[in-house]
Amino acid sequence: MKKSAFLFTVILFLFATRSFCYGSLNLVRQIELPNVKGRLDHMTVDSKKQLLFVAAYRNNSLEIIDLRRGKLIRSIKGLDGPQGVEYIPWKGLIAVSNGGDGTLRFFKADTLKLVKTIHFRRDADDLRLGPSEKRLYVAYGDEAIGIVSLRGLKRIGDIWLGVHPESFQIDRSSGKTYVNLPGKREIAVIAFKSGKIIARWPLPLAHDNFPMALDEKRQLLFVGAWTPAELVTLSLHKNRDQAACLRRSI
Repeated sequence: MKKSAFLFTVILFLFATRSFCYGSLNLVRQIELPNVKGRLDHMTVDSKKQLLFVAAYRNNSLEIIDLRRGKLIRSIKGLDGPQGVEYIPWKGLIAVSNGGDGTLRFFKADTLKLVKTIHFRRDADDLRLGPSEKRLYVAYGDEAIGIVSLRGLKRIGDIWLGVHPESFQIDRSSGKTYVNLPGKREIAVIAFKSGKIIARWPLPLAHDNFPMALDEKRQLLFVGAWTPAELVTLSLHKNRDQAACLRRSI
């Protein structure tokens, strides 16, 4: 990168697709990240303290931003390709997954002291808290989502997928987990309690489906594809175990 710093852009927007309504994007603020080089990855927020945690993948660091002041306040250095990050309020911990060495590292949120490291095979990626917030789910390697108990910070199981999982979302209202599988150009639907795949939704016209977001209230699943660059909207109201109604926004 030629520039020595990033401008982290916070955007407030009205979400729009062709099937719903058109909206506008409004720039709210730009937050400078001094000395951060290379691309950023996943992020999470401590809504009570208004802190944003950003995985700086190429910079091998976790950047902590005070959203009230719009300022970078702390960093965790020496990571290895950080990708996923999750804040765990009741434990006072920050969990960071690393694509380089396949580790999941837990840090104290107040002191940033490393308290636990759990090893996966390789490429530890996206993270999600379970519905009860007592378990953490970790996409990793070429095949699975790992399950970690937050009570003892121990790895207790895996959900096998057979291909690398990218972003995934847990739907608490339906008891299902939706997982992007770009290697198969599909979304896997998992029954949360059993950990079994109950449906596969192909994305034949959308390659490289990496990002994913879920609107539980409206039961809409948003999937970002790189090739072609588009957003796929899936309605989850009907036929949840068989198919979804696809709508596209470019």
